[in-house]
Amino acid sequence: MTAIVWDFSDNIDATEVVSQYNEDCYGNTVTSDDWIKNNVLSELELLFHDFSVSDWDGYNAEPIKHETFISAKRLIRMLPTDIPLPEIGAEPDGSITFEWYRSPNYIVSMSLTSDIRIFFASLKGERTQRGSDVFYDKLPFFVHRLIRSLGV
Repeated sequence: MTAIVWDFSDNIDATEVVSQYNEDCYGNTVTSDDWIKNNVLSELELLFHDFSVSDWDGYNAEPIKHETFISAKRLIRMLPTDIPLPEIGAEPDGSITFEWYRSPNYIVSMSLTSDIRIFFASLKGERTQRGSDVFYDKLPFFVHRLIRSLGV
């Protein structure tokens, strides 16, 4: 067994440490952004496991369908590195939610349905926006624009 010792001295670059660790352990370079996305993808897998059964909330909630889970994975992988990753959750209609939160008055919330529709709502101060679009193989421009507008 090999022990890995971390030296957390001043002026250390966390991105460099993660990349070096992955290169040492796995023989490839994985950035800290990849590592963070992988953590969110792991959370998504747990969410799917826990909420892919009928009545998961005790109030007749719909299960998350496999198609919704796959689309959610694709969406997370498509998120550019210049925006933070969302908090994820499940809705009683079987949708997967993505939320970016800056403060009680600055929020973007998105729901991804099994029929590949994205419903969104945002609150920025006293301004609100809401709408929907179809999610195919490309991240909708409005998603990136809304999240960036929060300044998070």
